Amino acid sequence: MNLIPNPGFEELENGSPKGWATRTWSGDPALATESGSAASGSHCVTVSAETLTEAGHYLEVEVRPHMVYRLRGWIKTENVHGSGRGAMFYLPEVVKNCSPTVKGTHDWQRIEHVFDTGDTRRLRINCLFGGWGQVTGTAWFDDLELVVLHPSLGDHLSLGVSSVVARNLASNADSASLTEWILRLPAVNSDLVGHLVEGFSRGWPPNTAVTVNPDQLARLQGLLDRLSEERQVDLMKLALKAGVSGLVGRTIPPDLGDVSQATVIRLFPVKEQMLFDKTEFTVPAGRRVKIVFKNNDSMPHNIVVGRPGSYERIGTAADRMLTDPRAMDRAYVPALSEVIASSGLVFPGQTEVLDFTAPKEPGKYPYLCTFPGHWRLMKGVMTVAKE
Repeated sequence: MNLIPNPGFEELENGSPKGWATRTWSGDPALATESGSAASGSHCVTVSAETLTEAGHYLEVEVRPHMVYRLRGWIKTENVHGSGRGAMFYLPEVVKNCSPTVKGTHDWQRIEHVFDTGDTRRLRINCLFGGWGQVTGTAWFDDLELVVLHPSLGDHLSLGVSSVVARNLASNADSASLTEWILRLPAVNSDLVGHLVEGFSRGWPPNTAVTVNPDQLARLQGLLDRLSEERQVDLMKLALKAGVSGLVGRTIPPDLGDVSQATVIRLFPVKEQMLFDKTEFTVPAGRRVKIVFKNNDSMPHNIVVGRPGSYERIGTAADRMLTDPRAMDRAYVPALSEVIASSGLVFPGQTEVLDFTAPKEPGKYPYLCTFPGHWRLMKGVMTVAKE
């Protein structure tokens, strides 16, 4: 659930976004609400300055102490230069207080920042222009999202230690011991089990499979059903590494937000055939795209969108990842400049929204699943067309 009210600046009060305020530390900025250039919906906020400036839009939200949160939002910049860091999301009350920054000229891009609240109970979120210095130019901000992930290890040291111990145990145990530990997991309390699952998944030795009977699989499914979505992914990664199939995740229907300025594509796998149900679709150039991928299959999949002519290069690079022990943690997505958007691994029963801005250049852009052995069949073409 998004904890930020009016996250897309669509609700206005006297011409300004309801719940939001502005602050200027230095310079002479223009802080405004703009229509017609939003990442999605009708409105976004901007900061613009011809002289060196530090300023921004902000609001305050209640948070829980000693929790890990994820802040996401969209930033666009034009000619942002100066001694400051640029355009960013700034959270002054926490230790890790600055998101990745954007300078120069860039189209809309999603910025993500994960942080621990520490003792903080009330958090100020700044759409900041400048940061540790001053800048000139223009920055746009839109569609912020704040969600809680899990308790921080700072207040749950024993849980963190449990994850490390589980990782070390898994990397040195034999198959019989690992099977025994996996079958114990459903009886572990909810606070601890997620950390054990994470540790076992990270430390699982290559080519080590376990065998479970139908009753044991049902107990593992019961464990999966009571885990958060993030921990479900950890357990299904562990099951995949251990050769256990048949687990089906659950997911909360995604909140797509305002889609009036976005193209929404709904994509499914064809069960047991390693095919997408759509082999082509068309989106307008330079506009927001949201691909809603619901995995109703019995195996994991992902979606990777590449530049024109990159299909073979991305696919063969994915094949080479089979020897990389960290490939699963990277969702089998090759680190290539030709990749313009990619999802994580989407396990059976789960849904993910791949949210990105279509390229401005019209053309035929391939999309494919790069999970091992899938890309030669599971593919399609995204046509980017001029409006």
